[in-house]
Amino acid sequence: MPNSLIRFASLAVLLWAGPVVGHAGNSEPAVKLESVQVQMIEDHPGSVVVDGDVRKPGLQMLLDGKVLTLTQAVLNAGPTEWADMRKIKLRHRNLNGPEDVSNIDVEKILEAGEGRDDRVLQNGDRIIVPRRGHGF
Repeated sequence: MPNSLIRFASLAVLLWAGPVVGHAGNSEPAVKLESVQVQMIEDHPGSVVVDGDVRKPGLQMLLDGKVLTLTQAVLNAGPTEWADMRKIKLRHRNLNGPEDVSNIDVEKILEAGEGRDDRVLQNGDRIIVPRRGHGF
């Protein structure tokens, strides 16, 4: 079998010279490779979490050299038709102090078409998108 290249984001390079065998729950090998090479394709300085009334909740990676704003993260997560875009909560952990919680009107930012009121996200930030008529 030819060598295979498997890429994982944010992992160090791993070169393996011996055979690799994966099992599918029984004694028969499901996969056998003579060598495996894993290469890092992009490093990232952290992640943020988007939760609440969105289609794709979960982690979003912060990438070196790229800015991720609150509005971008919310749109990436896919707000549902019931999401209250006027009451987005941004929770930011301070290194030596209490957590900052901000209520942000993302709909207003989108309507204005300007990013000056948008927030640049940092590692560990948590975004909560509430459902209209419900509070968090």
